[in-house]
Parts: sequence; structure tokens; C-alpha cells
Amino acid sequence: MSEVLKLGDVVRYKLDGRLMTVVDAGPVPVGGAFGVTGRMVSQQTLSDAHVECKWFDKADLHSKVIKKTDIEYVRSTDLYVSQEGDAVQLSSGGPRMLVDRCGPKDFSVVVGFGGSMSRTPSNIRHDLVGCKWINGKKEVQREFEIGSLVPL
Repeated sequence: MSEVLKLGDVVRYKLDGRLMTVVDAGPVPVGGAFGVTGRMVSQQTLSDAHVECKWFDKADLHSKVIKKTDIEYVRSTDLYVSQEGDAVQLSSGGPRMLVDRCGPKDFSVVVGFGGSMSRTPSNIRHDLVGCKWINGKKEVQREFEIGSLVPL
């Protein structure tokens, strides 16, 4: 693949022709898991030869790290910065979604030890937009990277 991919680009998976949206152009983690074993810290392997993509199969959201050689570039999208209440769609298609949260999201967790509570070091992400859509009879909520959505 000769195209330099970026967030929000639409690509086609060569095996089945499905359209997908690039949500991380790399380097992306592949194989191996970050962890501590004994006294050694093992780092996750990062690859520039892979990208992370999201796509919808009907109203089900899927995500996968894929080799760049397995996809072909279709088109780029313009950066769209959404606002709460906007009707949007993943740039490669999918169900109609409603933006219900913009701005930073804190992914830190609260841990309790012996009756006392403490919060882990904060992991705040500023690059996500919260969206909701209908899947069957239930409402689903997920986060999407800014730049991977287009207005309807």
C-alpha cells in the first residue's frame, strides 16, 4: 500500500471488500502484551506496518488491527469536530448516531484498600467523542476518535 494513511481515512479490506475507518494510523500495538513478570517489564510490540480500523456490520461495531498490505485506500475525510446533539456516522458508514458527549474523558479507576479509597493516576483522553445508536431494541454507547466521524 503506497498511500500514507491517517485518522478518518476509509479503506477497503481486500479479503471481503468491507469498508472500514482508520482510527489509529500507527505505530499500533501488535502481538505480545505489556506486563510484569518477575523483575522484567515486557513492552508491547509496536508496528508501522499495521493500522487499527473500526467498522459496522449492521449496527454491531467491530475493531481490529490489520496489516496495511491487506487493505486498499478508498478516500480521505475532512476533519469534522462534532458537538453534542449532532447526527453523525462513522466515515466508512454504519448506523445513524447521536453525539452525546464531547470533551475529555477520565479513564482512571478507584481502588479500595482496607476501607480507604484512592484513585489511580489519571488517564484522561481528549480525542474521543461519545456517541449512541440503536442496535436491535437497545441503545448502545461507545467512544469514537475525533476525525473518524462525518456529519449526516
